[in-house]
Amino acid sequence: AVKADIETLSGKLRALEQGLVAPEKIAPLLETILAANGRLTLVSMKTLPATAVAEASYHAPTSATPAGAPPPAALLYRHGVQVTVRGNYLDMINYMHALETMPTQLLWSSAALEVEEYPNSRLTLTLHTLSLDRKWMKL
Repeated sequence: AVKADIETLSGKLRALEQGLVAPEKIAPLLETILAANGRLTLVSMKTLPATAVAEASYHAPTSATPAGAPPPAALLYRHGVQVTVRGNYLDMINYMHALETMPTQLLWSSAALEVEEYPNSRLTLTLHTLSLDRKWMKL
């Protein structure tokens, strides 16, 4: 029964992963969408460290866990990019709309808008994808 549950969970994770942007494609995708909206300027783009989202063990560590025991293996990793663009508000809305309507998805964790001097603003987006692979390339 446990093996069947693991296989079911693995299948669901693989299906989820296929609907998301592959980690290695995030930066080129963001740059392509930005280039299509030629009125925005890229200020910065940086990768965030890959972090474990889910662990193989569903049990919280207890005082009975032996000292020096290896942590449970992660099942799913979050790969993030923080991108900052400069331009006017309507162009930023169009950029965000293009990101939201892609055939594959990126997950959003934050969006911050700062008006520098009307009509120029700075938009910082933190975007993520999920993967079963811990490997993550730096920009």
